[in-house]
Amino acid sequence: MSQENVELVLALQPRPGVDLVAINRDDDAAAAWVEAMTPYFHPDFECAHRLLGTERTYSGMDGLRESWRDWLAPWATYRSEVEEAIDCGDRVLMLVYDFGRREGSPAEVRSNNAAIWTIRDGKVARAEFYADREWARKDVGLVE
Repeated sequence: MSQENVELVLALQPRPGVDLVAINRDDDAAAAWVEAMTPYFHPDFECAHRLLGTERTYSGMDGLRESWRDWLAPWATYRSEVEEAIDCGDRVLMLVYDFGRREGSPAEVRSNNAAIWTIRDGKVARAEFYADREWARKDVGLVE
């Protein structure tokens, strides 16, 4: 079952080069994205941004969209590429490269981020987004 979890999470990732800011700032595109993703998520789905020792939790698909709006607010462009998906049983650790350009800046920056996706009954029950990969690795038990 856990390989199926990895495949599910990989299928939900944006294609390389897709500008997440453009999708999230376009109400029609964002609504279409939420509609397409909804069947793969539990109705009680939660997501959390775990950044620099703080956590903010969002609920449901509306919460997922709100979390992306909050995260993407300072960015002019933002894209993500999967480096590796690690099978952790009912959870999948995603290691990603994120690329973004801040409003008013010509330079694109790269960060090495992570996410833990928890799968229950074949659907996503929780997603936790991390700016610190080691913290994510620790939370799935890969480091002490």
